[in-house]
Amino acid sequence: MPFIDLHSDILVDVIWRRSQGERRVIENRHLPVLRKSGINVLGLTIWIELDQAHRAAERTREMMETLSAEISESSEKLALVRTPAETKAAIESGKLAILLTIEGMAALDEDPTLFSDLCGQGLTSGLMTWNEANAFASGFPGYDYAEARALSIAGKGSWLSGLNGPGEEEVCGLTSKGRILLNQMAKAGVMLDLSHLNEKSFWEAISEYPGPGVFASHSNARSVCDIPRNLSDDQIKAIAERDGIIGLNAFSAFVDSKRPGIDRFIDHAAYIADLVGVKHLGFGFDFIDYLDNEALKSIGGKLPSNPELDGAADVPRLLEQMEKRGFSSLELEGITWGNFERVWNSAITFSSIQKGNKIKK
Repeated sequence: MPFIDLHSDILVDVIWRRSQGERRVIENRHLPVLRKSGINVLGLTIWIELDQAHRAAERTREMMETLSAEISESSEKLALVRTPAETKAAIESGKLAILLTIEGMAALDEDPTLFSDLCGQGLTSGLMTWNEANAFASGFPGYDYAEARALSIAGKGSWLSGLNGPGEEEVCGLTSKGRILLNQMAKAGVMLDLSHLNEKSFWEAISEYPGPGVFASHSNARSVCDIPRNLSDDQIKAIAERDGIIGLNAFSAFVDSKRPGIDRFIDHAAYIADLVGVKHLGFGFDFIDYLDNEALKSIGGKLPSNPELDGAADVPRLLEQMEKRGFSSLELEGITWGNFERVWNSAITFSSIQKGNKIKK
């Protein structure tokens, strides 16, 4: 049975280690713990480190090349997949199935050909922005990369969760370029990931995106943990009305800054399930336990951890606790794969219809 983590930043670790001469980083460093955890599908995202933001387009291409090299070197262990059917085939052959995603579209403004190149490599979903305001939309809290890096180096990490910032009135929403991009994404079958968008951009993007493939890969419930990067009840309901899902995030600030842990993480799952139904839940853990101190410098320094849910090794215990809290095995199968499979298939079907292709039944 597939088990997907919708949001993984492992490529940040991979590109760092390859720069130090390592090869087959995913196979050697990440695959063993993923297999023990039961995770066999990864939404592997391209995110531009804070110290690389001045060359975002070039770094994006380097990330793409890095992933291609890793898959080529470990072709018996890794597979880049473009559909649920390919995902299941990869798992049946003993491979880790990898979905290509991108966290922030700023690089596309520097190099517009990147979008078609990413689609050619198999892009399945995209966030329009990270935390910055870019040519397409705005994130919360609206800091650009340079400001975020300066704050992080100074030890002021609250910008990560939107606890401080310039305020919603000082950041824009969706732009005209953003509207064009949303139509291109839907036509290409690239799902819209709503995580990281500020309130204005969120509502405009979910309204403008013409396809059914909407979800939030790594966000929690604001009613449980009141920070702007989490989703309000109205946002959760809007995603559910589009038949999307919310990938629950294990990062401590999004769970509970004072008492993060497995039980509190499950509180988010239970709250969203009660609000809109279990069929709208997934996992987007956002783990970073694998980053060493040198690699952490590229993203602005050490980040707070979740002591009970810090990495993939903690996932089996999470599932045990979720069962004890009342989630059935069938519901957990939906959360770990089936719910996302439904959304992914809907995006592929919509894209095929837009292109005039016949749908294979």
